[in-house]
Amino acid sequence: MSRRTFTAVTTGVAVALLMSGCIGGPDSPTSTVGAPSATSAPAGPTTEPVDPLTTVTTIVARPEMLELRDAGGSVIEALEYMGSVDHALATLAVVLGGSAVDEPYAGGNHNPPGVRHSWDDALVVAELLYDEQRRIDEGLDSLEWPRLAVTFRTAEVRGIDLTTSTDAHPGDAVDALSPEIDPDLWTCTGWAVETIELLRPEYGPVQIGVGVSTLDLDESSETYGQQIDEVTAIHAPVPVAEGCA
Repeated sequence: MSRRTFTAVTTGVAVALLMSGCIGGPDSPTSTVGAPSATSAPAGPTTEPVDPLTTVTTIVARPEMLELRDAGGSVIEALEYMGSVDHALATLAVVLGGSAVDEPYAGGNHNPPGVRHSWDDALVVAELLYDEQRRIDEGLDSLEWPRLAVTFRTAEVRGIDLTTSTDAHPGDAVDALSPEIDPDLWTCTGWAVETIELLRPEYGPVQIGVGVSTLDLDESSETYGQQIDEVTAIHAPVPVAEGCA
């Protein structure tokens, strides 16, 4: 969803001035004074418009959206997980200087099929292809069934910082996150560092958050698939749950 853009154009205006005079009498010499030819003033330099998206330095995973921030911390644009996938991908392509690599994948018992859109395997946007009719019929048109989800696998991509509102990054030591972690807020990917609450009338409150994973994702490692003392990925949005099937 596009938020803001602007353009500025400057032009120069040329002004011509022509003057002449004549003074004389019957017995006096005649003199004529002529003005120099008019010339055009040089046009001022043209300022190229700056796309605000090119000023983004940080991408922040929040429970409801990705925030694209500049060096001063201002939010240039927010990409909602329930918003347009095409818009999100096009926006990130400008921020990151190129399009993602796309890879369709099959669904499973707990996940719908989708398309994995990846920038350098560091920032991944999953396009989640839930059954739209079931979404409506079962009242799941919410962050429980987002249209897109994100994963950060490294601390930065192409010079852009990848983080959370609590300043957590992949590669951080878990001990450094302790003040920000409520051990009761657990997701299927690890702890939640930020959450919001949704209300389903027939079910009750549901918490959605940003998950900090500590699962070893290195398939060549002896601890692959096990919890380690390092943040290996950040996921959003993810439900807060007591257990995972």
